[in-house]
Amino acid sequence: MGWLNVRSLASKTVPVHEAVTTNDLDVLVLTETWHRTSDDICLREAAPCDFTVVDSVRESQPGYGGIAVLYSALLQCTRVEVGISQVKTFEALCIRPTAGNSSWLLLSIYRPGSSRVTSTFFDELSSTLEILVVHGCLVVVGGDLNVHVEDPPDASAARLSDLFHAMD
Repeated sequence: MGWLNVRSLASKTVPVHEAVTTNDLDVLVLTETWHRTSDDICLREAAPCDFTVVDSVRESQPGYGGIAVLYSALLQCTRVEVGISQVKTFEALCIRPTAGNSSWLLLSIYRPGSSRVTSTFFDELSSTLEILVVHGCLVVVGGDLNVHVEDPPDASAARLSDLFHAMD
């Protein structure tokens, strides 16, 4: 599994396709795809032939933001609705990949770095995670949150760490 912020998938379909095949990935999450619709050709070009794509277009500004999850035919995936449409501070896409008898939740997030981190962001993220943990399975969260976790004294980094720790 891997994550990339591609900042315009249209110009990077070949390197994304190569990243999947070279690294033998079963799942690759792309943030900031800048795609406009689920039918954009860049989504098909980036995914190897035995992969499927689940995507989310930024509702307020199609062509900016956007998330896509490319996944192998070895997995069955369903979209999980968790009230994300009410979230205003980040984009998110949640799916449930299943392989055999195992399934988990995969929450992919993109929070624009052009916006400062606010208490509302943490409230919305906390509410989203609370909805997911009641599913009683492993929850994997990733993406581009634009929070500087490499800077432990940063208040937002500490608050994010505390939130993830509290949610286990």
